[in-house]
Amino acid sequence: MSSISEVVGALQEADSVCIVAHLRPDADALGSMATLRLGLEQLGKKTRCVVGQDWPISENLFTIPGTDTVEVTTSLPTGYDLYVTVDCGSLDRTGLLARDLAKAIRRGNVVCIDHHASNHGFGNINLVDVSCESTTTVLAPVLEELGVTLNSEIAHAMYAGLVTDTGSFRWGRSQMHSLAGKLMEYGLDTKQIAVDLMDSN
Repeated sequence: MSSISEVVGALQEADSVCIVAHLRPDADALGSMATLRLGLEQLGKKTRCVVGQDWPISENLFTIPGTDTVEVTTSLPTGYDLYVTVDCGSLDRTGLLARDLAKAIRRGNVVCIDHHASNHGFGNINLVDVSCESTTTVLAPVLEELGVTLNSEIAHAMYAGLVTDTGSFRWGRSQMHSLAGKLMEYGLDTKQIAVDLMDSN
């Protein structure tokens, strides 16, 4: 597997980044997408967020800040310096974009960021940390090394992935509580987040 520094280097070199989440996205998939998008846009990068399916995404997930521009599409947008998959345990989890992403992998410009134990690394650069409870958790040190400044929107997106992928903190490491506490310092309405993402689903 690749190091955080390799991922950060690839992101720093790219002027434009297309972010891909898995089909039938959950809060960690869209939260990871939003976390990375908001962080990269803070650094002046051009971004686009896509999901490879031809049916709508669940409405309640759009309560996560930064997801307002997520598109469903049957083909991978062209012309981006870098393609980053988030929360995709395998290439086929990218749905209708898998074939186009395979071509991008052959070109050498795909980064895979994930936390699933089933993921053996299908990208050219792979950051897969199976000790992390969510992909948003994997992204935390990436944003830090990129020099991204956390704010309420990024904290909300990261928290969304963490709270849902731990079953409201019923399983995971002690570190998940430390990260949650750090994110809550940005004024998150955690009760409303739970209502939006779990109680209303």
